[in-house]
Amino acid sequence: MKLGELKIEALMMIFPGTELMVDYENDDELRDKISQLKDDSSYSDYLASMPGAINRCFSLLENRGVVPTRSHELDSKKGKKRGKHLLFNLEEIGDLGIIDRVAYYTDFSDISRCDYTQEGASTILVEPREGQYVVIYTPVVERISLITDDARVIKLPEDVCSLIPYFIKSELLRAENESEAAHARNVFEQMANELRSKNQGYQGAVISVYGGML
Repeated sequence: MKLGELKIEALMMIFPGTELMVDYENDDELRDKISQLKDDSSYSDYLASMPGAINRCFSLLENRGVVPTRSHELDSKKGKKRGKHLLFNLEEIGDLGIIDRVAYYTDFSDISRCDYTQEGASTILVEPREGQYVVIYTPVVERISLITDDARVIKLPEDVCSLIPYFIKSELLRAENESEAAHARNVFEQMANELRSKNQGYQGAVISVYGGML
């Protein structure tokens, strides 16, 4: 889903009707529509507040476990000895957010959970083992600003993107229409909880396939 699409969908929740409709597939048309709305006093204040609301939503989705995890295999040769442990710097993972777990495997074993100690945001210590280490983490969603291209594709699954307009609406209406804001936030929370449960169930299914304790 594109950034401009999120904005239009949120506005349409506040202003039901067809005048805001636009062809989301046409990037130029989408940009032009948002630009026109920014010049309209009925929508300009809402649009100016959206980047902050969207970024807060990204942070919430990351912390709630709604953003699907990714995995990154470490090069065991890059581990540095520190006492009885190996130290890995994870700065090479450009979108590293919250580390969910660390695992390891060999050519002759299943994937298994590996105990680790985290130092700072991007360094871990693990016990030396034969085989390969894998970091499973929640990626950071790239933040936006007032000048971000409205045709930018948000790198999240469609089902996750679909709940963001509800959060935007809840933030924008918090002062002027408390009941509408609360309803939108409740819908957001319900959808977020369902997606989190779905993600946890999916990860469990993968674990069972490998037969390990990931």
